[in-house]
Amino acid sequence: MRIREIDSDAELESLRPAWWKLSGEIEDDSPYLTPAFLIPWIRHSRRRYAGRVLAAWQENDLVGLAPLFDRSHGKQGMRFVIRTFPIHGTTPPLDMICTRQRRAEVMEAF
Repeated sequence: MRIREIDSDAELESLRPAWWKLSGEIEDDSPYLTPAFLIPWIRHSRRRYAGRVLAAWQENDLVGLAPLFDRSHGKQGMRFVIRTFPIHGTTPPLDMICTRQRRAEVMEAF
């Protein structure tokens, strides 16, 4: 399994066909996990947070995605970064996108 970090809009857009295929294979049929929702959402959120998507590939098949964002916070003169799955306003929190059968192996790879 190989992992690619996707950090540009062009690379993100190139994932769309493989992402749709993966969306059809996962148990959760939430529209919030599809590229139709997440690609525009990630583009919009990058204005506020540093974001990236980790993509897991097994040969030519996309088998997992992890949209991640870094949020910086400061307190008492110290700055720290929280790396998390996206959540903003009323958008449901997101998680790693993969099939149940590959969950452990994709998690380990990420």
